[in-house]
Amino acid sequence: MAPATRHHRLSTRRLRPARRRRRLFSVLAVTTATLLAGGLAVPQAFAAPGQVRPFVDCIQERPDGTGVYTIYFGYEAGAQQLLEFGDANQVYPGLGYQGQPSVFNVGHYPRVFAAVFNANAFPAVAWSVDGQEAVATLDSPRCAAGLTAPASDVTGTTAVLNGVVTAVGPATTATFEWGPTPGYGQTSPVGPVTGTGVQLVRAELTGLTPLTTYHFRLRITDGTGTTTGARSSFTTPAAPLAVTTESLEPGRVGRWYKSELSATGGEGPYRWRMVAGAGPLPPGLTLNGRTGAIVGHPSRARTFTFTVKVIDANGITATRTLSITTSRQQP
Repeated sequence: MAPATRHHRLSTRRLRPARRRRRLFSVLAVTTATLLAGGLAVPQAFAAPGQVRPFVDCIQERPDGTGVYTIYFGYEAGAQQLLEFGDANQVYPGLGYQGQPSVFNVGHYPRVFAAVFNANAFPAVAWSVDGQEAVATLDSPRCAAGLTAPASDVTGTTAVLNGVVTAVGPATTATFEWGPTPGYGQTSPVGPVTGTGVQLVRAELTGLTPLTTYHFRLRITDGTGTTTGARSSFTTPAAPLAVTTESLEPGRVGRWYKSELSATGGEGPYRWRMVAGAGPLPPGLTLNGRTGAIVGHPSRARTFTFTVKVIDANGITATRTLSITTSRQQP
């Protein structure tokens, strides 16, 4: 039969230990009972009281800055124990179940559940289990924490991810999760974070796609578990606008000529123009401002040097100086 459950009255002045009113499962150090669940016999060992020692792993302030913390509790057990939620297994101040386990196995188990600690309302939060307490206050150890900072040095194909790590020991590692979707999909390890205290970390990304939004966050792992920073994102700009045509085909006087200019980067559609005062096209040829094609029938034999300009949808421009050599037809 499950032990009776008694809720605790809340007090902002002091925390009262849970009143113990439960039936002991055994007076021996260890006995073996059989739990029947769904018709299956499951061997289960029960221990005498006092075999479970709860402890506070660490506390972590929530990123909204409202004074609310997450407390991570763990436990050590010298023998297996079953303690249902109630007077013998309670988080207080509080009236409800907060995720604490009811089956306690032999060994050391950090971060078995997390509880809410509102420092504005209470000076402490405690987990009372098996007659022992673990009390969390603002002086409790802080979790290894990661703050996701804005990305920097963002170009069309590269970016630098930045973060701040509060390290608590040599086992702290940092990794950036990132990708073009909120599910990330890729990771960039920063490596072990040496020392303790607040430290800056960064990861350089390459091979990105221009005009793409990328999502990222910082993930911190230490000896007791993993925490993550807030989600963030950045959008890569268009690649730099450039005329990619390096040379143009020669032409023959009186014969049809066609050669097309090309560009990359920026945002389309492109427009093409001749740069005034920077040389003419060969007589008889014209530049199509929409397609970038140079077409026509050359009428003079000579090398003509000129400069073309491309304009993208945002009005950004790029230029290039080119030449066309025309010659007379052979008899």
